[in-house]
Amino acid sequence: MRTNLWLREQLNKFSIENFPEINPGVDVRISFGRKGRQRLGSIKREVIEPGLKMGRIVIRPIKYSNLSIITISGYFRDTLIPDYVVNATIAHELVHYVHGFSSPMPRLYKTPHKGKVVQRELIKRGLGDIHYDSERWLRKEWPKYLVEHR
Repeated sequence: MRTNLWLREQLNKFSIENFPEINPGVDVRISFGRKGRQRLGSIKREVIEPGLKMGRIVIRPIKYSNLSIITISGYFRDTLIPDYVVNATIAHELVHYVHGFSSPMPRLYKTPHKGKVVQRELIKRGLGDIHYDSERWLRKEWPKYLVEHR
């Protein structure tokens, strides 16, 4: 069974080797969440103060901290799922961070996935192999895993 500590170690490894612009623990935190079948990972910015709307009028905008939080599907605690699948999901979320989605970094693209920008960034950072291996495993094995481990 994988733990949140294991996730943090993976995040630290990626930060050193592939995403040096990220300071783990300060810029980004990571943990397991609920058992998501389709959404395998997500990244959100920490909210300091919620906004206030009155109909369409924004009275007070949302205030965000500089901390982003990555949440990984609880299914990925299971070591039957290969490490490279979990790692590819972490790397995918880190790409969103460096592209300015749910992070204080400048937004580089209008949408987070259009034109395979995540895939291209992973390849550029030397992570193409885990990306393609993960895609293959998820396509072939994930549906079987979900049936067997409800």
